[in-house]
Amino acid sequence: MGWMAWQFRGLGHEVKLMAPAFVVPYRKNDGNDAEAICEAVGRPNMRFVPVKSEEQQAVVALHRVRQGWIEEKTATINRIRALLTDLRRFSSLLAGGVHIRG
Repeated sequence: MGWMAWQFRGLGHEVKLMAPAFVVPYRKNDGNDAEAICEAVGRPNMRFVPVKSEEQQAVVALHRVRQGWIEEKTATINRIRALLTDLRRFSSLLAGGVHIRG
């Protein structure tokens, strides 16, 4: 979304981004989305989120990639633990005992 906001700002438009949590109640179907969001934007108590800079977007992207790696590592350790438990060789394999080299 940041790229589009930057483009519209470059053309002189005022950009307002709604937080996803505030958009969800208005989503009904594809045909009604634009109308519902326009109605939501017009409400006096609607809160908007600031447009992130390129640097802020880069930091968010790095955090997402890191979180993905953590989730993959956890899933791999859980798969190994399940396989070893099935083989009844080890009953407790701790995450701290697994070291991934590379």
